[in-house]
Amino acid sequence: MLLIALFIASQSTANADYKVNSAEDAMRYLSGFGWETASEPSSVRTVQIPAQFSKSYDDYNSLQLKQGFDLTQYRSRAVTVYTFKLCNHPDSDNVFANVMVCDGIVIGGDLVSYDINGFLTGFGGSYVKK
Repeated sequence: MLLIALFIASQSTANADYKVNSAEDAMRYLSGFGWETASEPSSVRTVQIPAQFSKSYDDYNSLQLKQGFDLTQYRSRAVTVYTFKLCNHPDSDNVFANVMVCDGIVIGGDLVSYDINGFLTGFGGSYVKK
């Protein structure tokens, strides 16, 4: 029973110690949640985590906290964001996954739908309306 509970818990939250040094690593990370991605990222970009969080960034970090991440420790840091189109999302064909990486470690990310009734979620679900 304990092993089953630990397995379920591990599937519902992100692994903050997962190493990502390439787009392929980011794809494998997403596959751990059951997501199938396009074979190449839509983009790989560097973004700056702001030193002071706006209300929007506080809200975004709340989503990250629910997944086991905390972006406050990365304030003012440049991070890499790998973005992939998801191929198997049940609700939309227009969903993208963003995996945020700093120094080779996943520090956050999301799934986002750009449909008219779009959404923003953690890697495993938990909808937040945009």
